[in-house]
Amino acid sequence: MNVYTIMWALRPVILIVLLVCMISCISVSSQFPNKIKEETGIDAIEVDNPGSGSEIQPKIKTEADIMKELDEENETAAIGIYLSLLKTDPDNDLILNNLGISYKHTGDYEKAFLAFKNAILANSSCKEAWNNLGDLYCTTNQYEKAVYVYKEAIKIDESYAGAYNGICFALKNLGKPGDALDACTRAVTLDPAYGTAWKNRADTEVDLMRYSDALESYETATRYIPKNSLLWNNRGYLLAVTGDISGAISSYEQALVCDPTCKPAVRALIYLRSIASNTALDMI
Repeated sequence: MNVYTIMWALRPVILIVLLVCMISCISVSSQFPNKIKEETGIDAIEVDNPGSGSEIQPKIKTEADIMKELDEENETAAIGIYLSLLKTDPDNDLILNNLGISYKHTGDYEKAFLAFKNAILANSSCKEAWNNLGDLYCTTNQYEKAVYVYKEAIKIDESYAGAYNGICFALKNLGKPGDALDACTRAVTLDPAYGTAWKNRADTEVDLMRYSDALESYETATRYIPKNSLLWNNRGYLLAVTGDISGAISSYEQALVCDPTCKPAVRALIYLRSIASNTALDMI
């Protein structure tokens, strides 16, 4: 058995050791990135929850860099590690915040809420915990509460683009597209390369029937999050309602390249291709 085989076999153990070591010795950075599906048919925009796999974690080499590739079984193992660490350091807001993220990923929202709130109790200036709490409120359709906690994050850091993006998402779902657009515009002003915020801005512009602006925002978003299936799906919807059927078909096809299980894109393609076929027959 060669050394590579042995290392591969010991991979779970190595990952756990790395998690413990990094959490024990890393201090929290003051700068945090924000990388931050309700199904309908072709006649609606699909929206990304701001907390769907895009939770805010410290911009440092932590377990987050490893966790991205781990499955739910290892996520559960990470929860065990966090709980063990909290026995000796119960007020560590970093560990509590990441514990909340892991609970959220495993679908245990009740414990995720508790972990995020405990992180805030441990350190009321923990902006990522406020932001992640807002994301969880969005996940559970509690949009007014989400807006409140996102604003708390902004009180800590007025240049926090991620919180403005979250407010945009929540206000859009509260039926306030005008206010939502202001929030998204603020997010992309603070972070011009923030693809998800550009997508949310475009979705909101569609609600406001500002179609040319929306198309421009979608085009910008594709430069930063080209593998986001809902982005291509929503762009396809916009092109369809504005009469560009061939462009819409191409955009929906790209959505399926990103995610072959994107049901809205599948339904839309069936419908649009039938229209295109009938149009072609009429021209014969």
